[in-house]
Amino acid sequence: PMCGHYRFNDTAMPDVSVIVTTQNEVTGWTTLTVHSILARTPPHHLREVIVVDDNGFPRPDDVDESEFEDLKNLPKVRLIQNQRKKGCARSRLAGARAAMGEVLMFADSHIEMMSSTWYQHLLVPSLENPKTVSVQMIDSISDDGSAQYLGASPSSFGTINNRFEFDWQSDRYGDWLGTEKKERPNSREPFETPVGPGSLFAIRRDEFWRLGGYDEGIYVWGGENTELALKAWMCGGRIVIVPCSRVGHMYRVSKKKKKKQWP
Repeated sequence: PMCGHYRFNDTAMPDVSVIVTTQNEVTGWTTLTVHSILARTPPHHLREVIVVDDNGFPRPDDVDESEFEDLKNLPKVRLIQNQRKKGCARSRLAGARAAMGEVLMFADSHIEMMSSTWYQHLLVPSLENPKTVSVQMIDSISDDGSAQYLGASPSSFGTINNRFEFDWQSDRYGDWLGTEKKERPNSREPFETPVGPGSLFAIRRDEFWRLGGYDEGIYVWGGENTELALKAWMCGGRIVIVPCSRVGHMYRVSKKKKKKQWP
């Protein structure tokens, strides 16, 4: 609740291009994602929403083309349709190259912005230090068809294990130092984290390209977040998680329990 009491100097904030990548999504989720961005981002800050469709040509039989036609008619929305599948990192690169905003925001296509000040909260750390990657706090939305908001996630650090898989950790040193020495992340103020997820973060456009963008050799999905995090920290930048910038994200939970996959 405290997050709603913050006040911002909007005149100091640059505009943003939100880049949404999608591939074989459940029909309607990309549209909901775009509508929530349009509805909950101040219009004077939102330069555009770029939807990158990575289904490739010819189209899979289970892709509903009507959703993309509807998106073309929304204000500030641009659609890029890859002729061939490029994977997650290279699709985001395509959106970044087309973007005109001073800030790049990378988002999944199965999310809902949870407040009308998500962008202001997310941008404050970049105003303090332009070499910042600002990550949203990711809450959960049910994937059982109800789209129910499942509640706030606790503040956690983003880490990688010895197989370079991303994970969340509730305290800085795990259980190694005992309960009396645990260092937990802030529940309201931004805090530094070793690694962030592959999307749902904002970075200045000039900083993204200073770091070289994403590695174009990364295919399909995964790994681009670790690669970007290593470059950010080694090149004088930082990654912070912003608890007051919240987004609802649909994880594939119930489908896995039922041993079924999304399309």
